[in-house]
Amino acid sequence: MSTNYQESCTICGTLQDFEFTAGDARDDGKCQCCGAQLKERDAAHLLLNHSSKGRFSSIKSFCEKQPEGVPRIVEFAYNSALSKQMSGNPKYEQVYFWLNGQSQKTSAGRDIPFCDLHDTGFDDASRDFIITNDAINIVTDLGQVIREMGRVIRRGGAFIAINKVDWPVPSTTQEIDSKAQKTYRVPDGTMPMRRKIGVDLGNLFAQNGFRLMLREVGVTKGSTRNFSMIGVRL
Repeated sequence: MSTNYQESCTICGTLQDFEFTAGDARDDGKCQCCGAQLKERDAAHLLLNHSSKGRFSSIKSFCEKQPEGVPRIVEFAYNSALSKQMSGNPKYEQVYFWLNGQSQKTSAGRDIPFCDLHDTGFDDASRDFIITNDAINIVTDLGQVIREMGRVIRRGGAFIAINKVDWPVPSTTQEIDSKAQKTYRVPDGTMPMRRKIGVDLGNLFAQNGFRLMLREVGVTKGSTRNFSMIGVRL
């Protein structure tokens, strides 16, 4: 059974009907114009809300109407909708992380340089936003990654990570927003990550200067959900 809803894509701004089947967040709610997945659009929503205080509804309009206000963004991704929209913007960097330590090529043949999430090599407080997609579940030391994000991201910026988590969410999780997509705050609950990271994300982020929130963005097959996590640098 599917559900249709109308809204504007937070990447390209196109108003359209999106289909949600509660099957897989990789394909559910996919933009018919730019191809952005639901989880990519949700990450863009968090980015826009935090960087422009909700004044812009899409990355496209933000870049066109207020180019000087675009924050310094690093995205760990491959062929993402955001990278296609922000290609050529001097404040946007696309890098790639995988355990084999190798760079990657886009479908158009452009090289994406490798960057280690554990040790990015970026200067202190030099970036406004760092975005990852299905990456923190494969790192070898998540604590070191969060410490590195705390070092690199300036105060007021944020770390946005999209990943799968086991369901149900622990009972310590408190629902704070019951709108179309639920939002959760995790003060002390253990979030068992896919591939068995199993760490207390709330305390881990807090210890490194972040306020963590989680936002459900879709359903996957089995007992997991896709969540986008935003850690606001305090």
